[in-house]
Amino acid sequence: MSSEPRWLASSIYQDGGWRLLIDGVPVPTGLANEPFLAARVSAGTHTDDLLYRPVGWVPGALLAALGCGFGLAWAAAPRKRSRSQATIAASA
Repeated sequence: MSSEPRWLASSIYQDGGWRLLIDGVPVPTGLANEPFLAARVSAGTHTDDLLYRPVGWVPGALLAALGCGFGLAWAAAPRKRSRSQATIAASA
């Protein structure tokens, strides 16, 4: 709890993937001592949530899901018989 606005500085390297929510509301972040995450926090008591989602995470997860879907569809697709297999099956 603080009676006046303060800077929240951390030792977490800000690579662009960190998001800060204060009382459930996204807050703009900055840098402290060059590479570390920082944010301005208003006076009072707050609940802070620090979330990490790397920049390429969402597109990578979507591509992985798409690849899995295509792989499963390919594996489950019915196969055509070749002429030699059809001839063997018919003569048996």
